[in-house]
Amino acid sequence: MVSYSQEYAAAVSAVTVTLTSLANGSGVDSSIIDNSVDLNIDADVEIKTNGQASGTGLLEVYLLSSIDNADFTDSANARLIGSVQMNSAVAVKKTLRLFDLPKYYKFRFVNQSGAALSATAGDHAVSFLGVKYKSV
Repeated sequence: MVSYSQEYAAAVSAVTVTLTSLANGSGVDSSIIDNSVDLNIDADVEIKTNGQASGTGLLEVYLLSSIDNADFTDSANARLIGSVQMNSAVAVKKTLRLFDLPKYYKFRFVNQSGAALSATAGDHAVSFLGVKYKSV
């Protein structure tokens, strides 16, 4: 019987996205992540962010996928991968596991916190760590 174990990427990769001052009810897309070389099956995505005093709702995180790196899933049909519970003006961090990654993808963040996100660029960071599986 074959057994499998997780094999993590050698390094964490930054995701390019601007969450700074993202208004309540607004969304923003990250840059495109090309999975055609790394061939990650899954990934862990870490979101660090900070809100405003009245922002206690959610920051929703969606996955937009593409098979040709040109046409991506539209926002209405994007896959919700999770949400980050905001805590007023207190920094928060959440890690989400993504399963079955497509060849090309990007993230969409929709601020439903009740207030704009922090205006300080250093309060926001998104990164991911690819996961593959190997037989042992």
